[in-house]
Parts: sequence; C-alpha cells; structure tokens
Amino acid sequence: MNTAAQHTPGPYEVQPLQSSHGADIAIVAPANGFVVAIIPHDPDIQTADDVDCDTVVRHPQDMANAQLLAAAPELLAALERAVAEIEAWRRGLNVRNMNKCKVGATFADMPSIRAAIAKAKGGAA
Repeated sequence: MNTAAQHTPGPYEVQPLQSSHGADIAIVAPANGFVVAIIPHDPDIQTADDVDCDTVVRHPQDMANAQLLAAAPELLAALERAVAEIEAWRRGLNVRNMNKCKVGATFADMPSIRAAIAKAKGGAA
C-alpha cells in the first residue's frame, strides 16, 4: 500500500479568500476550486474594524509566501525532471571522463535535492 502524501494537482493560483471578503489570501487549485492553503490576515496590525480586500493591512512577506506556495507543484515537477536528466547524463559518462572533467562536483547538491523532493512528497527530509 502506498502511504506517500498525494498533493492536490497544480497549478495553483493566489486569490483573495472569498469567505473573508478578501482579507485572507488563498492558494487555490483552479481546476477543482480546492483551497490548498490560506495566508490569514493579522488582526493585530489592522487599521479598520471590518477588514476586506480593500482595507486589509498585510505583512510585507504575506504575498511572497503565497506566491512561493502557489509555485510548489511546478517547483517539485522541475526538480524531478532535473534529477532525471542529471541521472541520465551521469549514466552516459564513464568514470574516466567524469574524473578528467571533474564533473562529480556538479552533483554535490543531489542529496539536498532528493531530500527536498522527499519532503514535498511527505517522506523524510
């Protein structure tokens, strides 16, 4: 049985959360309308009593965080493609050429890349 996490298929979009009248930011999968994450507004920094998309005050990092979350499916897919291409390229080299060209140093980040992919898929990082 496969117990790995299966994320909601992307792409994702950043949208105002309708249930909060746009005060919160939603990361949405437009294919099915599923809200995959919410960046809530901070009630402690608001200047209006009843905030909406026009009056909300956001932390400077709120939109950047939302955009990073929305890019997650594409980032994961790009990393998976890069690993596959690097591995195919690596198999095509023989050890003598690898040592001569010092290509091995190119692969120093492979463990961290694999760990990031595993973490994104619900595995150990």
